[in-house]
Amino acid sequence: MLDNSTWHQVAERIYEEDFYRFDHRLIFRVAKRLASQNQPLDVITLSEALERTGDLEQTGGLAYLGVLARDTPSAANIQAYAEIVRDRARLRSLIAAATHIADSAFNPNGRDSTEILDEAQRAVTAVAIRYANTSSAVILLRGDQLEISAIQWLWVGWIARGKLHLLVGAPSTGKTTLLMALAAIVSHAGMWPDGTTAPGGHVVILSFEDDPHDTLVPRLKAAGADMSKIVIVGDVREEDGDRCFDAARDIPILAAALASMPEPPAMLIIDPIVNLVARDSNASSDVRRSLAPLVDLGHRIGCAVIGISHFTKGTTGRDPVERVTGSIAFGALARVVLTTVRRPDDHPEGPARVVVRAKSNIGPDGGGWSYEIEPIELDDHPGLFATRAKLGDAIEGTARTLLTEAETVAEEDMSRSSALDAAADWLKRFLAGGGESAGKCLTEAAKENISERTLHRARRELGIESTVSGFGREKTSVWSLPAGTFNSANSAASLPVQNSAAGMAGLAEMDYGAGYRGGSVGSSAIPANTAKPSNSGINDDGEVAI
Repeated sequence: MLDNSTWHQVAERIYEEDFYRFDHRLIFRVAKRLASQNQPLDVITLSEALERTGDLEQTGGLAYLGVLARDTPSAANIQAYAEIVRDRARLRSLIAAATHIADSAFNPNGRDSTEILDEAQRAVTAVAIRYANTSSAVILLRGDQLEISAIQWLWVGWIARGKLHLLVGAPSTGKTTLLMALAAIVSHAGMWPDGTTAPGGHVVILSFEDDPHDTLVPRLKAAGADMSKIVIVGDVREEDGDRCFDAARDIPILAAALASMPEPPAMLIIDPIVNLVARDSNASSDVRRSLAPLVDLGHRIGCAVIGISHFTKGTTGRDPVERVTGSIAFGALARVVLTTVRRPDDHPEGPARVVVRAKSNIGPDGGGWSYEIEPIELDDHPGLFATRAKLGDAIEGTARTLLTEAETVAEEDMSRSSALDAAADWLKRFLAGGGESAGKCLTEAAKENISERTLHRARRELGIESTVSGFGREKTSVWSLPAGTFNSANSAASLPVQNSAAGMAGLAEMDYGAGYRGGSVGSSAIPANTAKPSNSGINDDGEVAI
């Protein structure tokens, strides 16, 4: 009523129902109608319009309209006044929603807690949507105004700029080591296993698990990376000191840091990607909300984003994308999902690790590559060993088939080995006190659910001696442990006691052979005079086990 030119500022912020008092709602309704008709707004025009609708008396008449105009200092702060009305309306809506939620909880009327919780979430969400920032607007794009652009590939069919990828697999498949090898290829514009050349660029690594000094950098060097193109995400620097990177709140800061690089990175690696989820990694809404900034970041700067994850236990044989740990949203958001599996030594096609393309929304899926994890001594750090992934031959087939074949053979082999080991342990304990007849061994073994075939395999494995005596019906066979076999009766006395002086001396005298100088990635280097155990090799994490 004081300045008609400010009406549009109010109309965009509040609605008739936002006013608590009914008379104020009537006044706002008539004022809105006059404004839509390009009529002037003042005390006189409002009173006349209210009188025509029969609402003037309900609003306090001309006198009350005059009081409103008189007691309002100025129209200059009209946006602030409108915001006060809007904020009070939002609070009243929350109170109403909370009251309804409380009533539903006290009187469920046959509904379970899940239904009531869903209803509560809908009620609160409705308030949030109703009072969302009305200054924001959704941009609608006409199809005929959109330009077509080709996907920018780092590795055609496998890794694309601006897209989210997942590398998923069971432990011991060397996922991180494999990614370091791929990062190395990008860093020096090397050659992919299919013979094509990588375009090259910087690689940024955000690792929540591995130390860059003793794990990531050694593996990158072992893979031949151009270390000037490798960037490791460190701490966050603030006025009162440095703190650890917090994925829940620091993605915008990371985006700003990447944008300030001389050239946008070609690849961003996150290990593991589940650490980016602020709340529940099994909830689809939480996963999507947490990963959205990351997906947007990759798209805006044209960077291939690759996150490492794991398979859920007990999911062998299922669709590989459904096996990703956490919510199915991880696999749904990723445009490409790569999976890794380790074939056992007795696999029909030989032992190897395999990376398979389980899903691709932007190209063909299926097929894969074999790779091996091997230790290598670093050229510029003599005596220090790291592991690297060496990519091999192409493999045909779908991800589900290739993974199931490899894992089924491994599980069957593990099952046979476990049954045999259990039978051997039982047989050693059973014969620890002396020989027993073969018939009694078979009878007692059956009570332990050990099959006759498995028991005979265990007998051969242990070298059990069988002594036959008698003839005909009197013929008996007695099984006994071979001479010198450790058993429950003598094993404790045969081993050095570590807590005793003699025991420590005995352990100190053990000689594994000299001359090896090396170390595992993730541990300090082994001095030259430190022995290498005879059972050294590559452990389940793809590291050199010392």
